[in-house]
Amino acid sequence: MLSRRYKLAFATMGIKHLSAIAELADKGALKPTVGLEALFEEARGMITQAEEGPRTSGKVVLLMKA
Repeated sequence: MLSRRYKLAFATMGIKHLSAIAELADKGALKPTVGLEALFEEARGMITQAEEGPRTSGKVVLLMKA
């Protein structure tokens, strides 16, 4: 399903940094740039749009239903 251009990336972080990251998030200091949003069920179409559509700055975010 993923092309050569888009790869899954997984990262793990030591818990020693999590409290500092949470503090920054609470203060509103983290400003992620989101380019495209869609439900997880629409992932295929989103990847196609990201590859073939106009260039957008920011991350592609897939939303999970609660």
